Amino acid sequence: MDVLFHFLFTLMALYAARVHVRHHHLAPLIFAFVATLPDVDHFLGLVARGTLHNIFVTFFFPLILIALAFKYEKYGVFWKQMSILFFLVLVSHPILDFFTSYSVVYFYPVSMQHVDLTNFDIQLNVEGETYPIVSSASAGVLVYAFILAGAFFLEELVEIQDRTHRGFRYALGRLGEQVRSWLREP
Repeated sequence: MDVLFHFLFTLMALYAARVHVRHHHLAPLIFAFVATLPDVDHFLGLVARGTLHNIFVTFFFPLILIALAFKYEKYGVFWKQMSILFFLVLVSHPILDFFTSYSVVYFYPVSMQHVDLTNFDIQLNVEGETYPIVSSASAGVLVYAFILAGAFFLEELVEIQDRTHRGFRYALGRLGEQVRSWLREP
């Protein structure tokens, strides 16, 4: 997906999650720029969709920041919430690119194999006419939206961890239970 889409969709999702109300009013704008960082590899002459799109940069590095924030921020919540947002916007970028017309080198520099899911199309044929139902790009946008929807549960996740003092994994489990109970309610 193009840089503008990554920027605008992230910006809209974070404003919808009211990140600008709970944190600095420029936080959604800053994280929208962070969402476009993996595309900097195009402009620097690096391996396109490899150098900054791989799982080491977009998945493991933000996870390390989350672990550090939860380990060293004992009484506050700011860095915990910001590190989780950093993870959400970075991990969603290569996943969306995976579903669109661009392939991604997820395991660069270990492997140079490009991976994509661009031939995922569901169509309906009625009396010789073909109607598109789901395309790979729309499936990618749906996955992208689900990942960024994690911003809606940011405060609850950190609050559960702070209240119980049990750790991030426990807080994720409790949050999952809460979401499942909300989905079951009529």
